[in-house]
Amino acid sequence: MYKSTQPVWNDRNMYPICESISSTIVFGHIRANICGKGSGLSFDNCHPFIIGNNIWMHNGCIFNFKNFKIIFLREIDQEFIKEIKGNTDS
Repeated sequence: MYKSTQPVWNDRNMYPICESISSTIVFGHIRANICGKGSGLSFDNCHPFIIGNNIWMHNGCIFNFKNFKIIFLREIDQEFIKEIKGNTDS
């Protein structure tokens, strides 16, 4: 897995990594920070997220996420709560 906080066009590692990949399946995600406000650019907020055999990445955002965060957390199994590293709607 490779993550970066750099835009793909500024990431010096991206092209060498892509040239060295040989696989029948690859997941790629380039995030556009459309929410902008309070999303916090950090490594922990970068996709993909992997827990066990599951991988998540998404597009979009939940505006005013802080207002809904507690509601969402009540619905998440405790097994997954401990795996949350970032601080965004991801």
